[in-house]
Amino acid sequence: MQRIASIHERLQRWAVWHYTSRLSGNARGLTSAWDAVRVDGSANIGPDTLISSNDQEAFETEAAVGALRTSATDPQRGRRLAETVRAVYLQREGRSLEQTAGVLHITRRALHLRLCEADRELARELLASAARKADAAVRDLALAATWRRPARELEVD
Repeated sequence: MQRIASIHERLQRWAVWHYTSRLSGNARGLTSAWDAVRVDGSANIGPDTLISSNDQEAFETEAAVGALRTSATDPQRGRRLAETVRAVYLQREGRSLEQTAGVLHITRRALHLRLCEADRELARELLASAARKADAAVRDLALAATWRRPARELEVD
């Protein structure tokens, strides 16, 4: 199964945000212990390669990861997926995926499958969240148009 690259990158930005903006009060310089070489064999992310993080995107990602926990279809599965995402992206010990899998008491393959599944669930949740926001914006505009009072004419002496 293939990871969703945009979700993986978003989770990396979320991890950077988590350890820079959120935990250290916007004191840049700390980075996540996440190491991209562990998943795709490419590059490292270190102090010199901070990913720019957007607070709004990070808040949305945080909410989506939290929503995994309360999955209506299978809460236990949702908790496992959220736990896996947090263990991989928010761990500070610099563990490899094999070590993280060991901590979670699963195989590396099972870890990869959980991450793939979490990617799909997060993508669904983020799309649903965007749709809810768009619907709310349309409702707000319609409500504002309904309640808008006509401007009064100014009397000039």
